[in-house]
Amino acid sequence: MYVGESAGTIVLSRNIEYVKEMDDFAAAPKLGSFSSLGLVDFYPVPHHTNFPFKESVENIISNYNGELDLYPISNKQAIIVNDNES
Repeated sequence: MYVGESAGTIVLSRNIEYVKEMDDFAAAPKLGSFSSLGLVDFYPVPHHTNFPFKESVENIISNYNGELDLYPISNKQAIIVNDNES
């Protein structure tokens, strides 16, 4: 079992670059790659419709819709993954 929220959900995707506008990556100057755990085949987008990330989440959805398999969720929602189903 794995429970993660916010960044703990994002790191399950293959690459975290899609959410770079949610945080200041200048705070991690030694970050050599956006590669991540790759435990799921989709890209979670936490904080959908929630302050203070509402605008950045909408931009992520607009920028990557159709390119990535995005799973936007609000702070009151969860993604359940059981084997290959979510």
